[in-house]
Amino acid sequence: MSATPTVLIVEDNDEIAEAFAALLKDQGYTVVTASDGAEGIRQLRSIARPCIILLDIMMPGEMDGWAFRDAQLADPQLANVPTIVVSALGLAEETKAKRLGMGFFRKPVVEMDALLAAIRQHCHEQGASG
Repeated sequence: MSATPTVLIVEDNDEIAEAFAALLKDQGYTVVTASDGAEGIRQLRSIARPCIILLDIMMPGEMDGWAFRDAQLADPQLANVPTIVVSALGLAEETKAKRLGMGFFRKPVVEMDALLAAIRQHCHEQGASG
């Protein structure tokens, strides 16, 4: 495989985004970050297709994580990029995320091995098929 898989992190907290980015870079991924939903959609349209998106829900501006997901699903080119919500929100949001076809991990992420396994699963599936 010539290109390393790309992960898009859409997260407004710089410390969290940087921690995820460092961890994923150590695991061999290319990482692109966005600090809000609108920037996330712009990145998603301009970069090579990521193998997965890590998405925060509570973000500033007009486009929070739910609005990002709506915009993603409305674009046939972007709709099938796997997405995992990483949020401090509770059970209702976890249920909504899963209903919208997304994985869910609660902040702070204590199951980092499980998150990395979920990322690997999506990224290797895409690499094997594409």
